Amino acid sequence: MSMTRREFVRLAAGFVAALPASAALAAHGKDEAMWRYVDRIMSDLRRFRKEQLAATNAAGKRVAQRVIAGGRLLVFDQSGKYTSEALGRAGGLMAIAGVRDGSETSVHAPDALIVVSDDAAAEADLAVARPARERGALVVGICPMRAAAASLASACDIALDDHVSDEDACLTIRGLPKPIAPTSGAMNAAILWAVTAAHIESMDQHGRPPHVWMSMKRPGSKEFNDRELEATRREAADGAPVLPLATPVPSTRPRLAGEYLDVLERNLTMVVCQEWAHLEAGADVIARAIREGHKVYEYGAGHMIPGETAPGRRGRPDLFLPIKSNETSRLQPGDVLISSNQYGVWSEYVQVVIDAKERGALVVATAPRSDPKTIVRTHPSGTSVADHADVLIETHIPYGDAALDAPKGGPGSCPTSGTVQTVLYWALTCGVEERIAR
Repeated sequence: MSMTRREFVRLAAGFVAALPASAALAAHGKDEAMWRYVDRIMSDLRRFRKEQLAATNAAGKRVAQRVIAGGRLLVFDQSGKYTSEALGRAGGLMAIAGVRDGSETSVHAPDALIVVSDDAAAEADLAVARPARERGALVVGICPMRAAAASLASACDIALDDHVSDEDACLTIRGLPKPIAPTSGAMNAAILWAVTAAHIESMDQHGRPPHVWMSMKRPGSKEFNDRELEATRREAADGAPVLPLATPVPSTRPRLAGEYLDVLERNLTMVVCQEWAHLEAGADVIARAIREGHKVYEYGAGHMIPGETAPGRRGRPDLFLPIKSNETSRLQPGDVLISSNQYGVWSEYVQVVIDAKERGALVVATAPRSDPKTIVRTHPSGTSVADHADVLIETHIPYGDAALDAPKGGPGSCPTSGTVQTVLYWALTCGVEERIAR
């Protein structure tokens, strides 16, 4: 059932106190690996909040100063998954663009560039960050921080540490030749939105609240987005007033970045408290199918998930076979389809799981339940992915996938689903691997 942000925060807060009991339960026996992964992410998020919230607020403030002075807000990452997470996104900024390289035509002063990386010192990241900074752009890095001179952090004006290890895989399971389960996807998505929250707050303080996307799953979203997008284009065409980069703003204590991280923690806590049995059931179904010689396919749609789960991803075991929406004929009776969607209400997403069921496959889905009165469904049947799943692991994301009620009067901003979906995917993977290795 869809909830307003206020209802979500109130309900989620009630589950925080229950976490220790759930954690103790989850940490025993067959599901130790799943809990170890979830606990690692939540611990890293808390550590980030404690150690780097001030730097996050500073990054958001300096990015806003650049935009106020007439610069563009840009984002880069090698794989494109974080760019996809940032662009055209429910609760995300309209005035943001992706760049493919560090050429002079791509980034220049007074732009602000956010470089998001799973690596500490990848050449592709340095080839974008260094020349951009040399030309006077503000460069904010979200990456593993290392002391080496050749690290990405050293090429940035502000670097935010995602606490990712060199191998970007946090779990060792007996019987597996190498560690699995990367942490960078979940952490980097969370940090990206925390910076965005700080940027929104600073822009608002300057009297320039940014335009954000309303989720296309909400009624009236097309009209809202068309109107706001036109306003964004008009403002860009008119040109922003060129102000000094150090334009003062009211000396109020920043709150939105911390509030975003709080809401995200509550969201993950709610998932742990309410969905653990479903995670266990999903891992049981998948592991049983693999042991019986069946295949497990995965269909991930949306922003983070397709890039985060792609073959070749560091820490990704070769357990699941990616499948496209027109490839359901590959499924056979006894196979399993893993479906992961932000809302699972688009016609294509629903049709994939319907086709899978008709071919005798079981469906393990990660998606929220939703009220058709408040969330648009486009499949002719009027159903959603959740209605067809044999095992449903709910994400419990807030209504419209917006954690914050900012800017005021808008649809809300800063989604949680990117991190939540990623955590659930890797926790499920850990649970399956642990069962197979047993």
